[in-house]
Amino acid sequence: MTTPKRNWKRPTGHSPPLYISARRRRKAPGWARRSEYVDEHRGRLSAEEINLLQSWEKHHIKQMFFLVDYKPEYAVVIGSNEEDEDRLYGVKGMTNSIADAMRRELPVQLETVLLPFKDKIIYDSFMSSMPIGFGDGAKRAFREMYNAALAHGIITSLTE
Repeated sequence: MTTPKRNWKRPTGHSPPLYISARRRRKAPGWARRSEYVDEHRGRLSAEEINLLQSWEKHHIKQMFFLVDYKPEYAVVIGSNEEDEDRLYGVKGMTNSIADAMRRELPVQLETVLLPFKDKIIYDSFMSSMPIGFGDGAKRAFREMYNAALAHGIITSLTE
């Protein structure tokens, strides 16, 4: 008996961020699949590729973030650490800067997965932003969160 193939075409009437978000939820838990992929392809993957995939499993951060600043070397997002404290993460785009990809006024609420890549932080290529604008009071609150979190520095590596 064969399993019918799923039709992964984007449903009509769904915007790309909603479609991607739905696919991400449907594919969860994807981290187990990465372990299976490594096991199945161990002979074809280099040690560096295996270590990279395993680091994604151990050190990823999936949550809602607030994009609050564009620096020349990365975009700064506010997220929570394991203790639910605000932290700043410096996130790089792989081919283009996040500033070029987003092209939105800051701050921006977004959902993504942060991943370690060598000594940097990247994202999983899906960054769905929420269609929300923020008023002066909220922007002031984000500045306060940013300044408080800045006391801990900007985290630029997830594996250290």
